Amino acid sequence: MRTQSQAPEINRRNQRRPNLVWMLPLLICLALCLVYHLIPQKAINREPLVKTVSKILPNTRFSEKSSAQVEAVSLDDSVAEGFEDFKRRLSLMNNDEDRETEINAYLNSITQVDVWMLLNYLSTATPIDLSTDLKHRLAQLWASKDPSSVANWYAVSSTAKDTLDDLAIEWANENPTNAVNWAKSLSDSDRIKAVSDIANELVRTDPVQSLTLAVELQPGIDRDELVKRGAMEWATQDPKEAVIWAEKISDENLRTKVLASESVALAKQNPLDAAELAVTQLPNGRLQEDTIVAIVERWAQQSPATAAQWVEQFPSGMMRDAAIENLYKIWSLQNSDSAQLWKNNLTGNR
Repeated sequence: MRTQSQAPEINRRNQRRPNLVWMLPLLICLALCLVYHLIPQKAINREPLVKTVSKILPNTRFSEKSSAQVEAVSLDDSVAEGFEDFKRRLSLMNNDEDRETEINAYLNSITQVDVWMLLNYLSTATPIDLSTDLKHRLAQLWASKDPSSVANWYAVSSTAKDTLDDLAIEWANENPTNAVNWAKSLSDSDRIKAVSDIANELVRTDPVQSLTLAVELQPGIDRDELVKRGAMEWATQDPKEAVIWAEKISDENLRTKVLASESVALAKQNPLDAAELAVTQLPNGRLQEDTIVAIVERWAQQSPATAAQWVEQFPSGMMRDAAIENLYKIWSLQNSDSAQLWKNNLTGNR
């Protein structure tokens, strides 16, 4: 049983309890502040960056932002530190292979958010070989993953103009149809360049589509070379249709060059048909002679004796001499005795 003298002490303890309850939140706040200062800033700064970028980036509505807004976002501290560390490591490497490995490792470590940040940073930095090369690689990396976002960035960023080739080529590989639609929506000079890039990239994978785009370009050396390359690739896949298409080309000079290219391409699969095409479709002259010699070279790799029979029918002249010499060289690598015997017989029959 408590006495009266103990009562005041009990009352004083009860009065202190509310003070302890009041101090608990303050202690928690102090602890959080301490943790904040102990955690590396890289971990803390990341979330505000993502929130800032997400206002523009995804699914990346750059079209709703002005150029100034897009380029105003500064490089995050952690990204800047990582980039400076990367440059320091690279500066210590003298071996090209080691440098390339380091660059690829750095590129693979970058997030999509960081790509955009670095692109803007490198675009405004003092031009050096590293920043220029890295900028193009970053654009290619981003375009390979999300080309439509890069296209939106390209449309509003004044620093993105030199990445047009990177975007066009990567998008052509990812989705040719969307790439073409995007290219045709650009202004005149950009449209021509992007369409040309896409057409060149599609030569191997879709030569018909490549040619469809090529014929829309302005006539010129580059356009003609693109048409020739596309026609050659088509001839290896569907020679009949490729030749029919080439025969309809209204420009006589271009038509002749394309048919010559198709003849050479066809020689890899069917040298006899290639020879017939060159003889019947090409006008007499240097182009025909060069084409026939090229066909002989390819024919000799498959069946030198059969190619020799065709060459023997050539009339005397520079074309015959060139064909004999090239056939002899290739045949000698396969069977030097047979090649020498054939050449001796030709010389003896003159």
